[in-house]
Amino acid sequence: MKYIPKVGEKCDYRPAGEKVYFKCVVIEVSKKLKNMAKISYQMPTGAKKEAMVKYPNSEFVACGKGLLIRTDCKKKIKS
Repeated sequence: MKYIPKVGEKCDYRPAGEKVYFKCVVIEVSKKLKNMAKISYQMPTGAKKEAMVKYPNSEFVACGKGLLIRTDCKKKIKS
């Protein structure tokens, strides 16, 4: 099943050059660019970053699919 992100949804993201996934949140699903989403994530150093990512792809997956031990996937993010 292909992952189709929705605004406010939690996700897992592995930036280029990284070996692990990070928790992320979908902040926008582009209407102009097909299959692109803008996400926000935090690096282990505490730095917050944003990225435009193409979906579906193995670096950007549904919550709990990259970080298998993640237990907060069912909780909703307040917009």
